[in-house]
Amino acid sequence: MDDNGIIGFVSNGSYLDSVALDGFRGCLLEEFNHIYVFNLRGDQRTLGETSRKEDGKIFGLGPRTPVAITVLVKRKGVKKYRFIHYHDIGGSLSREQKLAIIAEFGDISAVKWSFITPNENNDWINQRNQLYAGFIALGDKEKQEQISIYLQSTDFNH
Repeated sequence: MDDNGIIGFVSNGSYLDSVALDGFRGCLLEEFNHIYVFNLRGDQRTLGETSRKEDGKIFGLGPRTPVAITVLVKRKGVKKYRFIHYHDIGGSLSREQKLAIIAEFGDISAVKWSFITPNENNDWINQRNQLYAGFIALGDKEKQEQISIYLQSTDFNH
Protein backbone atom coordinates (compact mmCIF):
# COMPACT_ATOMS: atom_id res chain seq x y z
CA MET A 1 0.00 0.00 0.00
CA ASP A 2 1.29 3.44 -0.86
CA ASP A 3 -0.08 6.59 0.77
CA ASN A 4 -3.81 5.88 0.54
CA GLY A 5 -5.91 2.77 0.87
CA ILE A 6 -7.95 0.39 2.97
CA ILE A 7 -6.99 -3.07 4.17
CA GLY A 8 -9.56 -5.38 5.70
CA PHE A 9 -8.90 -8.84 7.06
CA VAL A 10 -10.23 -11.57 9.34
CA SER A 11 -7.56 -12.96 11.63
CA ASN A 12 -6.66 -14.52 14.92
CA GLY A 13 -7.76 -11.90 17.47
CA SER A 14 -5.01 -12.71 19.96
CA TYR A 15 -3.07 -9.69 18.72
CA LEU A 16 -5.60 -7.43 20.46
CA ASP A 17 -4.26 -8.06 23.96
CA SER A 18 -1.21 -10.31 23.70
CA VAL A 19 1.83 -8.83 25.47
CA ALA A 20 4.06 -10.35 22.80
CA LEU A 21 2.31 -8.35 20.03
CA ASP A 22 2.54 -4.86 21.52
CA GLY A 23 5.06 -3.92 18.83
CA PHE A 24 2.65 -4.99 16.10
CA ARG A 25 -0.12 -2.88 17.65
CA GLY A 26 2.29 0.07 17.80
CA CYS A 27 3.13 -0.34 14.10
CA LEU A 28 -0.56 -0.28 13.21
CA LEU A 29 -0.96 3.00 15.11
CA GLU A 30 2.04 4.51 13.33
CA GLU A 31 1.07 3.40 9.84
CA PHE A 32 -2.69 3.96 9.70
CA ASN A 33 -4.99 6.93 10.28
CA HIS A 34 -7.94 4.84 11.43
CA ILE A 35 -8.13 1.35 12.89
CA TYR A 36 -11.44 -0.49 13.22
CA VAL A 37 -11.59 -3.76 15.15
CA PHE A 38 -14.68 -5.94 15.45
CA ASN A 39 -13.89 -8.53 18.12
CA LEU A 40 -15.81 -11.77 17.49
CA ARG A 41 -14.20 -13.52 20.46
CA GLY A 42 -14.32 -17.34 20.42
CA ASP A 43 -11.21 -18.16 22.46
CA GLN A 44 -11.61 -21.85 23.31
CA ARG A 45 -8.10 -22.17 24.76
CA THR A 46 -9.49 -21.07 28.12
CA LEU A 47 -11.14 -23.20 30.79
CA GLY A 48 -14.37 -23.34 32.77
CA GLU A 49 -16.74 -20.38 32.79
CA THR A 50 -14.48 -18.28 30.56
CA SER A 51 -14.52 -21.03 27.93
CA ARG A 52 -18.34 -21.24 28.07
CA LYS A 53 -18.62 -17.47 27.53
CA GLU A 54 -16.38 -17.74 24.48
CA ASP A 55 -18.19 -20.75 23.04
CA GLY A 56 -19.45 -19.39 19.70
CA LYS A 57 -16.60 -20.12 17.32
CA ILE A 58 -17.41 -18.10 14.21
CA PHE A 59 -15.92 -20.76 11.91
CA GLY A 60 -17.79 -23.64 13.55
CA LEU A 61 -15.47 -26.53 14.29
CA GLY A 62 -12.51 -24.51 13.03
CA PRO A 63 -9.87 -22.73 15.07
CA ARG A 64 -10.03 -22.47 18.85
CA THR A 65 -8.50 -18.99 18.81
CA PRO A 66 -10.37 -15.69 19.10
CA VAL A 67 -11.34 -14.06 15.79
CA ALA A 68 -11.34 -10.37 14.87
CA ILE A 69 -12.32 -8.41 11.78
CA THR A 70 -9.87 -5.55 11.29
CA VAL A 71 -10.12 -2.62 8.87
CA LEU A 72 -7.13 -0.29 8.47
CA VAL A 73 -7.43 3.07 6.71
CA LYS A 74 -4.45 5.05 5.43
CA ARG A 75 -4.82 8.57 4.03
CA LYS A 76 -1.89 10.82 3.20
CA GLY A 77 -2.09 14.28 4.75
CA VAL A 78 -4.75 13.31 7.29
CA LYS A 79 -4.01 13.34 11.02
CA LYS A 80 -3.27 9.94 12.55
CA TYR A 81 -5.54 9.50 15.54
CA ARG A 82 -4.05 7.54 18.40
CA PHE A 83 -7.19 5.58 19.17
CA ILE A 84 -8.91 2.46 17.92
CA HIS A 85 -12.54 2.14 16.86
CA TYR A 86 -13.51 -1.01 18.74
CA HIS A 87 -16.59 -3.20 19.00
CA ASP A 88 -16.80 -6.33 21.15
CA ILE A 89 -19.60 -8.60 19.98
CA GLY A 90 -20.15 -9.81 23.56
CA GLY A 91 -19.87 -13.09 25.38
CA SER A 92 -22.06 -16.17 25.62
CA LEU A 93 -23.17 -15.99 21.98
CA SER A 94 -23.51 -18.91 19.61
CA ARG A 95 -22.03 -18.90 16.13
CA GLU A 96 -25.50 -18.29 14.68
CA GLN A 97 -26.11 -15.31 16.99
CA LYS A 98 -22.78 -13.78 16.02
CA LEU A 99 -23.50 -14.18 12.31
CA ALA A 100 -26.96 -12.62 12.79
CA ILE A 101 -25.42 -9.59 14.56
CA ILE A 102 -22.93 -9.12 11.73
CA ALA A 103 -25.69 -9.39 9.12
CA GLU A 104 -27.89 -6.93 11.03
CA PHE A 105 -25.17 -4.27 10.97
CA GLY A 106 -24.88 -4.60 7.21
CA ASP A 107 -21.81 -2.39 6.93
CA ILE A 108 -19.17 -0.66 9.05
CA SER A 109 -21.11 2.61 9.36
CA ALA A 110 -23.88 0.94 11.40
CA VAL A 111 -21.57 -0.45 14.09
CA LYS A 112 -21.70 1.28 17.50
CA TRP A 113 -17.98 1.85 18.00
CA SER A 114 -16.34 2.49 21.33
CA PHE A 115 -12.92 4.10 21.39
CA ILE A 116 -9.75 2.68 22.90
CA THR A 117 -6.82 4.95 23.63
CA PRO A 118 -3.66 2.82 23.81
CA ASN A 119 -1.17 3.45 26.57
CA GLU A 120 2.57 4.05 26.06
CA ASN A 121 3.11 0.26 25.96
CA ASN A 122 0.69 -0.08 23.02
CA ASP A 123 -1.77 -1.97 25.20
CA TRP A 124 -5.27 -1.77 23.75
CA ILE A 125 -7.75 -3.88 25.69
CA ASN A 126 -6.08 -5.12 28.86
CA GLN A 127 -3.86 -2.18 29.73
CA ARG A 128 -1.15 -3.00 32.21
CA ASN A 129 -0.84 -1.08 35.44
CA GLN A 130 2.02 1.42 35.16
CA LEU A 131 2.85 1.00 38.87
CA TYR A 132 4.23 -2.42 37.98
CA ALA A 133 7.23 -0.81 36.25
CA GLY A 134 8.35 0.64 39.60
CA PHE A 135 8.52 -2.72 41.40
CA ILE A 136 11.92 -4.12 42.37
CA ALA A 137 13.14 -6.61 39.79
CA LEU A 138 13.78 -10.17 40.93
CA GLY A 139 15.97 -10.77 37.91
CA ASP A 140 17.15 -9.23 34.67
CA LYS A 141 18.77 -11.14 31.80
CA GLU A 142 20.74 -8.06 30.74
CA LYS A 143 22.01 -7.21 34.24
CA GLN A 144 22.31 -10.71 35.68
CA GLU A 145 25.81 -10.15 37.03
CA GLN A 146 24.84 -6.94 38.86
CA ILE A 147 21.81 -8.58 40.49
CA SER A 148 23.75 -11.66 41.65
CA ILE A 149 26.46 -9.40 43.16
CA TYR A 150 23.74 -7.45 45.00
CA LEU A 151 22.18 -10.65 46.33
CA GLN A 152 25.55 -12.00 47.50
CA SER A 153 26.33 -8.76 49.30
CA THR A 154 22.96 -8.52 51.04
CA ASP A 155 22.60 -9.95 54.52
CA PHE A 156 19.16 -11.60 54.58
CA ASN A 157 19.55 -12.73 58.20
CA HIS A 158 18.94 -9.25 59.63
